[in-house]
Amino acid sequence: MSRNTRIVEFYHKNAATLARRYDAMNFETAHAAVLEWLPKAPGLVLDVGAGSGRDARWFAACGHEVFAVEPAAGLRDLAEGAGRNPRIHWIDDRLPELTHIGRATTAWDLIWLSAVWMHLPPADRSRAFRKLSNRLRPGGRLIITLRHGSFEDGRVAHPVSIEELLRLASEHGLICRFTGRADDVQRRPSVSWEAVVLELPDDGSGAFPILRSIVLNDAKSSTYKLGLLRCLIQIAAGAAGVATSDGNGKVHLPLGLVALYWIRTYLPLLRALIPQLPDDRAKPAFATQAFSELTMSPYSLKPGARVTGVQARHLAVALRETSHVIRTMPARYITWPGTQSPIFEIEPHRVRTSGELTLASPYLSTFGTFVVPELLWQAMTRHAVWIEPALTAEWIGLMRRYEGEHARSWETYQGLLRWIDPQHDTAGVRRVVDSLRERDRRITCVWTASRLRGDYAVDHLMPFSRWPCNDLWNLAPVTQSANSRKGDRLPSLALMMTAEERLCGWWENLRGHSEQHAMRFDEEVRCALPFVVNPADVTEVFEGLATLRASLRRDQQIPEWG
Repeated sequence: MSRNTRIVEFYHKNAATLARRYDAMNFETAHAAVLEWLPKAPGLVLDVGAGSGRDARWFAACGHEVFAVEPAAGLRDLAEGAGRNPRIHWIDDRLPELTHIGRATTAWDLIWLSAVWMHLPPADRSRAFRKLSNRLRPGGRLIITLRHGSFEDGRVAHPVSIEELLRLASEHGLICRFTGRADDVQRRPSVSWEAVVLELPDDGSGAFPILRSIVLNDAKSSTYKLGLLRCLIQIAAGAAGVATSDGNGKVHLPLGLVALYWIRTYLPLLRALIPQLPDDRAKPAFATQAFSELTMSPYSLKPGARVTGVQARHLAVALRETSHVIRTMPARYITWPGTQSPIFEIEPHRVRTSGELTLASPYLSTFGTFVVPELLWQAMTRHAVWIEPALTAEWIGLMRRYEGEHARSWETYQGLLRWIDPQHDTAGVRRVVDSLRERDRRITCVWTASRLRGDYAVDHLMPFSRWPCNDLWNLAPVTQSANSRKGDRLPSLALMMTAEERLCGWWENLRGHSEQHAMRFDEEVRCALPFVVNPADVTEVFEGLATLRASLRRDQQIPEWG
């Protein structure tokens, strides 16, 4: 008999005693910590591990339609025998399988797990969480209460933690709205409680759930679908300025940019000999001779970079061949849910190789156009921070399965999928600052106006943890104390206004440091700050930065500092 079966058997045999204990506790007292997070309007509630039905009855009294899942027949019989409630539907099902619930097409406004998670073995939790999160409607919430402390009656409880749930949420595209602690209503000194409120983001269009479904639920014969989505999300997060809307609900991107980001993503993985197909001996279609001849760092493959000599010829061929693979493989098979109609359109062009490349929009557009539905594009730009962790977790899971018993550590795969080289995040800007200081140029902290003396820091103006961008315009010298106090917060609007002159002065120093710095600065601004037409006008760059700050504050609710 499995541990899960033994637990269910315990609740069945002791149903009468347990039901009296549960029903003696008032719902609003027991769950005071999360009352404000419960849906106000009547909706659909899935109560998993409904026990005696106390919580289900409360939800039904509030006007909700409740699907009460309880595997212990004794508890289920007592709850149903207490009087039929037309708003409560009792179901014999259990985690992690949720076999009967899985057959339903219903999406729930609230999925409720009270004092259930500790009975689920850790090995079953990822599967259970996936099943639960996939049943939420856009904007729906998953609320889990965690019981800490052992049982004295023979029941088995596994360790639980908020950290584990937050990791699972990140891997499955949910965001955390609330975590909190609560005392034990029965005043048991050895028992304590925590609650977590998780939510499936909703931009009102339904686009985010479509993207999330492609990442987590689409059949995959390789990592190619994930690779393509990852490229689009990285463009949406850091190079949205290259996108143009046609006014008919579609957004156009340079096909060469998508191919460039594809090469940048896959180079480290193939150099580490990590299979991207179920047959670990199969060679990816894009891993051609030109691709294998690329010796440059993948982190250097970014808009604005210049490539010369033999590497330019190899890269040009690799971009052309990769564009073809993207068009004929993942873009063809990523389809609208329930149909065989491709979501993305590609208009290829014939392009010649050249001896020197500047990886800017004019050149990257010569490969063709990649067309994204505008609703999906907006979801990518607004929710990249939520989609990316789920996507990379799914990708790592595929690679681990492909490598089987030779699978590497999770951290190894994460390192190879890292988008920005942490060793070079701020090194280039530091060299500019140090060079200016050696020439006795006065360099001040952009936030405090204090002159930099001795050691200093290079700050990501828009916090890197919430918006990973290592462009020149997003890096500025600051004092160590200002950098520490700001942390991962956004600069407030008031602070931005007081810092405008210093920021513009710093950008002029950056652009004036060398022709290469000016070219890189300008191209990165064009890509990342859509409203900036002339990057050489640093006051226009400042307005673009202020607009980006407002968008991040609205979309990600990042706290401010000022």
